[in-house]
Amino acid sequence: LGIRAEFAGLRIDPCIPSTWDGFKVTRHFRGSTWQIHVRNPNGLCRGVKRLTVNGKAVKGCIAPLPQRAGQTIKIEAILE
Repeated sequence: LGIRAEFAGLRIDPCIPSTWDGFKVTRHFRGSTWQIHVRNPNGLCRGVKRLTVNGKAVKGCIAPLPQRAGQTIKIEAILE
């Protein structure tokens, strides 16, 4: 599903079948809960074009670590 731990946060870089309209996954990482929703409105296999973390746009495809552990982080990634 292309969700990998990195020093700075979680890399969200899925490679999925073009027939999938997306997926949802919950991951526990560094003491926080990460709720990830990947949307694929155009039937692509890969290529995150927009990433939001708790409603705020993030450049690139790495969701940064929260200020403190124990939080729930909501991520939306859109393939376009």
